[in-house]
Amino acid sequence: MVLQLIIYGSREFEDVSEAVRFSDPQHQRRVEIELHPRLPRAGMSPGEIKEWGDTFVGTHYLTFKHSQKWHCEFCEKPARMSQWSVPSWTHLTPPRLIFYMHFVCDPFRGKCAQIVRKTVLDTARLLGCPPPPRHTTIEDPMEWPMMGSCATCNKDETVKQATKVCTGCNITRYCSEACQKKHWKEHRIVCKMPKTVTWVWD
Repeated sequence: MVLQLIIYGSREFEDVSEAVRFSDPQHQRRVEIELHPRLPRAGMSPGEIKEWGDTFVGTHYLTFKHSQKWHCEFCEKPARMSQWSVPSWTHLTPPRLIFYMHFVCDPFRGKCAQIVRKTVLDTARLLGCPPPPRHTTIEDPMEWPMMGSCATCNKDETVKQATKVCTGCNITRYCSEACQKKHWKEHRIVCKMPKTVTWVWD
């Protein structure tokens, strides 16, 4: 199957209005990751494929979350959480899922939450997909580590350090060799998977 993640955010000190960040590709900061995982068995229904893809990305979320010194897509604050929308074409051969991930400071409250909700609804409308449901619970983003921190230790102070990207996948970042080794048992599944990774950062 084809499993594509398009992750949007911003860099520190970017002086770009929220109206421009998503709509103008010149000012977008994103990474496009196309994975080619093998489904666990043949003959899976479209619903089963969708559920498997959701679970796979959720299980390996740290690999994608801690991939850059991400700041909120729509403001200058560090990103701690994300909002997803997942249009699916699981009836195709090969089946395809696309995860649009918006890395933001707070997906529940405030101006950025309103903007990202509108963005997700607009994307669903353009793709002819049903709108995702509204949040039924509200979390405190401060309970989650910054996305720019090390993928293993998650310490906020590593945001200011020169973390190193895994050379095998060009995605996940670590503050030390010890942290990279500790995460390897989980990370290797994505790292060794056939993929293409395209950064739009500079």
